[in-house]
Amino acid sequence: MKIEQGRDDGGPWKGDAAPRWDWDSALEESRRRWSRMLRERWPEVPGRIIEGAVREAWSLALLSGVPELVFPLLAEEKGWAVVSWHARQRRILDATASFFPA
Repeated sequence: MKIEQGRDDGGPWKGDAAPRWDWDSALEESRRRWSRMLRERWPEVPGRIIEGAVREAWSLALLSGVPELVFPLLAEEKGWAVVSWHARQRRILDATASFFPA
């Protein structure tokens, strides 16, 4: 199998020397994929809230020594936390709606 050198077609391989994996592109693609997947899984939660949770997981993963291993777990964990938080906020809003008639 021959590996193209110097390929720069937007894929993860960059540069003129020996092929090197571009982790930044791969991790960014992973972040976008997780964000899309979580938005599809929980359509009742506003997308901006899911995006915030994924960005937080992304930031925490980058602080670790192995973000490519930690990020998926953190994204899932943050996703569940956001779903729980959103459901609680809806219950509070529904319970207090009778106190403030429109």
